Amino acid sequence: ECPAEEDRRIEKEPGTDAEPHVNEHFPDSTTLKPFDEHMADGSYHYNQKFWRYNKRGQFRTIPLRIRLKDIKFSKSQKRVLRINADLEIQKLPLKVNQDGDECKLFRRHKMRFGQNAPAEVKLPLGERNKKFCVFEDGKLVAASFFEMGANTSYGYYAIFDPEIEWRSLGIFTMLKEIEYANEQGNEFYYLGYAFDKPT
Repeated sequence: ECPAEEDRRIEKEPGTDAEPHVNEHFPDSTTLKPFDEHMADGSYHYNQKFWRYNKRGQFRTIPLRIRLKDIKFSKSQKRVLRINADLEIQKLPLKVNQDGDECKLFRRHKMRFGQNAPAEVKLPLGERNKKFCVFEDGKLVAASFFEMGANTSYGYYAIFDPEIEWRSLGIFTMLKEIEYANEQGNEFYYLGYAFDKPT
């Protein structure tokens, strides 16, 4: 079987000094660049590929990362940690059973998005990938999924029980990932990307 070729398109708008349009992806099987370098280039990892682009439709995309040595949680973030101090948190290798609690929670969680709900989420493979599972009285109420390189971490998805939205569990699991990345001596934590305009 032939390995997939990298797909790379970088185009500059003719007659302008505008930032070039970037749209490229690199299958895991074809790239020798370390995970940390891909993330530093503004890529994100999904479905066994590193993707990098700076536009989605009419919106400019802006990669986001936190320099961990500079991190200071705000009052509202500290409050989220405080109100969830009663929950049990487990850090586990990434393994999801098709009929397991995480998939059942995902099906409840995605209802928040209505017609824009994803049909599925393809989680990366490999030892770099971890998950946080959050339990309330033994019941799974949140899970987040993240990937770790030599010096960076990337939090790429989180799910939570919509019936306890007041706990802000999506923010809570992100804060726990940031704490863990800091404890591991990582320099950066990557959050994905934002758009330059409201959506």
